Amino acid sequence: GPAGAGKSLAARVIHLKSRRSDSPITVKDCATVSADEMASLIHTCTETTLVLEDVDQLPSNAQAVLVKHLKERSSARAPDAQVRVIATTAAHIPELVARGVFREDLFYRLHTFPIMVPGLHERVDDVQALADAILDTDLSEGGRSHAGFTAGARALLETMQWPGHVAQLEN
Repeated sequence: GPAGAGKSLAARVIHLKSRRSDSPITVKDCATVSADEMASLIHTCTETTLVLEDVDQLPSNAQAVLVKHLKERSSARAPDAQVRVIATTAAHIPELVARGVFREDLFYRLHTFPIMVPGLHERVDDVQALADAILDTDLSEGGRSHAGFTAGARALLETMQWPGHVAQLEN
């Protein structure tokens, strides 16, 4: 999905609805991950979820480490002792594979259960639920409560175009 569409939010929901929800989730921007750091992340995230944001930015040496882990995991007998990897991207990975910038074997190992997250303007029916969840989260962190959105505010939220997607709604 596009930048700001809520890909990381979707990854967090997947983690929270899983049997690993009691474990912390680790979210990492791939642009700065070295091969050594990738190996460390995989080791420290055992039995929990590792979200790799903008996986298309992952350096080739870190891609190699991730492929090696995913290959070994596919033959492992203890799946619960493994890290769950969720990768997000706004890029068209097959195009990057064709250009030789992204490993084809990594693409196919990550592409086992793709979830498309369209921009918020394409899923207007989600605006109310997302707005309520964002408001609940923001206010509960400050120990405050709220009465919710007025009917006028809800109508306004539904008529907006949301070019900034979920990121714009959060702000």
